[in-house]
Amino acid sequence: MQKLVKGSAEYEEGLGIIEAGGEQLKKVPRGDMDGFLPCEKDRERLAKYDDRARIEMENRKAIREDRRLYDRDFADSRKMMLLPAR
Repeated sequence: MQKLVKGSAEYEEGLGIIEAGGEQLKKVPRGDMDGFLPCEKDRERLAKYDDRARIEMENRKAIREDRRLYDRDFADSRKMMLLPAR
């Protein structure tokens, strides 16, 4: 790779490309950068994962407390019921 002379046309072109990339990253950050926001489909997927993880934690809690927890108890994911064991 050859060295570019500062102020040359090639140097200015390269610098322009780098600056344009920096501006693009400010507008749309990569996934590992602050300010990143996943697309709508990924946000839905993440919300579903969080909901399923919460349900699994509740299932494990019910087992530890010797309670029964049924799928129908999660029909409304905002309201969960822990039923006493029979």
